[in-house]
Amino acid sequence: MEATIANDRRSYITAKLDSVLEPASSRITPGCEYYGLCGGCHYQHADYPAQLAMKRAILVETLERAHVTVPSEIRIRSADPWAYRNRIRLHVSRLPHAALSYREGASHRNLPVTHCPVAAPILQQAIAAFNQLLHQQSTLATTLSEVEFFTNADESALLASLFAQRKSPDGLPRSVADALLPALPALQGVHTLCSIPRHAVSSRPPLGASHRWTAPSARIIIRSAQAHSFR
Repeated sequence: MEATIANDRRSYITAKLDSVLEPASSRITPGCEYYGLCGGCHYQHADYPAQLAMKRAILVETLERAHVTVPSEIRIRSADPWAYRNRIRLHVSRLPHAALSYREGASHRNLPVTHCPVAAPILQQAIAAFNQLLHQQSTLATTLSEVEFFTNADESALLASLFAQRKSPDGLPRSVADALLPALPALQGVHTLCSIPRHAVSSRPPLGASHRWTAPSARIIIRSAQAHSFR
């Protein structure tokens, strides 16, 4: 391969791949169209056994750097490499149009997405539904900075957290819940939080809940037993 040095640190060097001269037998075509731009996944260019081997090697190196004895046997426990995440958090971008986004790699630039193959199917449905809501109500992008979706193990329930840079309207969680419910019947609750920028000087904690969990109008209030199922 050919690469350009990006950072030369005291104990390591990072580089940016320019070209692959002779691909390894484990190199594959990434399964996500955003791979290479999105800053979330780093190993999709390798088949899954090779990914596990790389992660094991990283663990061993980390232990050695910390002067921790490496176990003689490291058991690898793995599941399906796709559709396994039960929580995703995305930014709300306004340009070129309102959309949910991840960050580009090593950047603060937003990368609008329509799906995320490593997320559970219900979370991918949530991305599509919220993007549709942003298309219909683009002013939401001026109120919200991030959105987080969380589902339980069998994807029978879904929660949404809305992060706003300033205090949001009191009726926002209810209106968002009602708007999303037709496309997301598993939706159990929505709430908003006020996020304070990291550079802001304040005596308040960085996150403060501005609303209790709000269920869609068609649902009863979430019972504690339902909340426990998300642990």
